[in-house]
Amino acid sequence: MSVVLIGVVVVELILLFLISRLSIKRLFEVLRVLFRRDSMVFSIITWIFFPGTVIHELAHFMMATALFLKVRDIHVFPVWDGSFIKLGS
Repeated sequence: MSVVLIGVVVVELILLFLISRLSIKRLFEVLRVLFRRDSMVFSIITWIFFPGTVIHELAHFMMATALFLKVRDIHVFPVWDGSFIKLGS
């Protein structure tokens, strides 16, 4: 019974990953058609994901603090590198 449950969870995670990647790709495509400038599209995507980026990086900070690790830097603002956006670190 537990093997079936693990299999279902793994399949659901794979489907969630694939749907997420597909929807982000489609969002980029729609925004490129609307704005025709990659820099504008990257800015819009960055602001859409900004709240999640802040929460994600704060979760890393809280866990590192709970484990008594030294936190040197937290970056929540995007860094553009060609066609790649690093949202946080």
